[in-house]
Amino acid sequence: MKCVIDANILIDLNNGDILPLLFKLTLLISTPDPVLGELIKPDRITLLQMGVRKLVLSPEQLIEVVQMQADEPRLSLGDCAAFVRARDDKVMLITGDKRLREKAAEISLETHGVLWVLDEIEAAQLLNPPQLATSLQKMLDEGARLPYDECQKRFQRWTGRG
Repeated sequence: MKCVIDANILIDLNNGDILPLLFKLTLLISTPDPVLGELIKPDRITLLQMGVRKLVLSPEQLIEVVQMQADEPRLSLGDCAAFVRARDDKVMLITGDKRLREKAAEISLETHGVLWVLDEIEAAQLLNPPQLATSLQKMLDEGARLPYDECQKRFQRWTGRG
């Protein structure tokens, strides 16, 4: 399944020490160059070596991205670029940014976040439940802003406690 991924998902998975598992899922992971430009850890070279496909924006898309970012300054250029490419390519958008998810919902663009990725890792049996709980806790400890109730449901499922 093709998807466009945003920086915050890559950062959260890296912070949870499970980024390589993303590439064991049945996803074709792409991201626009502005997203790669936002990242320090993991860096662009590491991500490309892992299998992220770099997407180049057309001049028209670039103009739209810059305009979108000017209209919504709380979104980064990378956020806007990911949205435009996912929309234009008609593929799933994986992002944790609430504003970006709301924009995607307005046009019925399939969107998921890092908790969905964890669920997919669980379904593929790439980690056992205690390992998933540990990874999620690491993400939260590093500042991931995830829905409290949804995290508690997963902790309950994976550890027997919320």
